Amino acid sequence: MTLLHAYWGYLAAQFAWEGASCLRKPAPDPEPHGIQFPQILNRSHFFAELRQPPNHMIARFFGDMFCYLNNCGSSENPGTITKRILETLVAAHEIIERNGEPLIVLSHSMGGQIEYDIVTHFLPKSPKYSNLKIDFWCSVASQVGLFEEMKLFIASSNLYSKQNGNKVPFPDKNYLGAWWNVWDMDDILSYSVSDIIEGVDDMSFRVGHWLINAHVGYLQEKSFYLLFAEHIKDSITAGNSIQV
Repeated sequence: MTLLHAYWGYLAAQFAWEGASCLRKPAPDPEPHGIQFPQILNRSHFFAELRQPPNHMIARFFGDMFCYLNNCGSSENPGTITKRILETLVAAHEIIERNGEPLIVLSHSMGGQIEYDIVTHFLPKSPKYSNLKIDFWCSVASQVGLFEEMKLFIASSNLYSKQNGNKVPFPDKNYLGAWWNVWDMDDILSYSVSDIIEGVDDMSFRVGHWLINAHVGYLQEKSFYLLFAEHIKDSITAGNSIQV
């Protein structure tokens, strides 16, 4: 099995002041005003310490999100991040044509939104990439469900909503065979798609960490990869994945 890594972080949000706005160091105590309550000041220091890691993580997440949404491009002219992923898929497709393996994609967090745009817009609409098919996709800790609720994808349509009594159809099977979406209730940046998009194997996975560690913890757990392998095997057995 050949593994390809499509890293796009250096193409996303950059901090001109290295994240100084995130207040990674507690601010000095302000000048006293009025009656002082030491227990409140101590509590303030406590929450200031707690603020630092999630503050920077959330800033990075929203920065990457805004950067991608503003530069995702179109089927005629994909943005730099989108092109990076598409080129990796092309390289993977060339390999599987030679060795007969299925094309499997594992995305994490914001990568899920990029991959969803790819299978619903860029592959179907771009003649250059129309021969590509992802046999099995696992989106981990993604926000695809949230983005689709807000209709932020290129292919999003107001025809599908709870008010209209329907879900978004599964992406075209010519470009995506099977999709496993994984989220954790303790991961505040992960979202379900079960009530939003049809035909997705949507599953809660207990990472066993809290907040920041929960968001990246899936990829550090052996149990996740064992489950990942089981879902791939089940998908191939069910005929969703096509061996070439």
